[in-house]
Amino acid sequence: FLFPLEGVTCWTPYGCANVNFRAGATAGYYEGSAAWYVKYQIYRFTFANIPPGVYRLLSTCELYRDGTLVKTYWRNIDTGLTIEVVEAPPPAPNVFISQVFVSPTTVGVGKPVKITVVVANTGEATGSLIVTTTVNGVTIDKRTVTRTPRLYAGYYLYFTPQKAGTYRVEADGKAASFTAV
Repeated sequence: FLFPLEGVTCWTPYGCANVNFRAGATAGYYEGSAAWYVKYQIYRFTFANIPPGVYRLLSTCELYRDGTLVKTYWRNIDTGLTIEVVEAPPPAPNVFISQVFVSPTTVGVGKPVKITVVVANTGEATGSLIVTTTVNGVTIDKRTVTRTPRLYAGYYLYFTPQKAGTYRVEADGKAASFTAV
């Protein structure tokens, strides 16, 4: 007996110790199985590496003792259920600005401030992002940054304030500030 739930779920009758499911098509069958020795069980099957297509599910339930087949409850019964296998989308990047830092946060006029822009990729593929960095709304740098999967890495810029005041550094929505005295 089958119910669609996160893959294929099997409810087995008393004493059923070995349950096999076959996803069948004209090209052949793909099998999943489980073994247990208790009264009732729910088991989720995952079929892997099946090419795209529509498959019907067949069920077999057999009782084994010490590796010997004792009884077949049913064999290759058509469950009336089908599964459709579709091709998974390709891995995607997820590139974004993680943080912006400035150092020092207080600096003398005419002295450089180090700006660190941390670019992350939490995706599963290499990706790029065009990053625009501004100080008080004026663009000081624009570049394309490429990151491999699961990488956080920063790059550095330097800005020298020419007059006293508070400066806001922003890179694609992430910001930091410093004061020139």
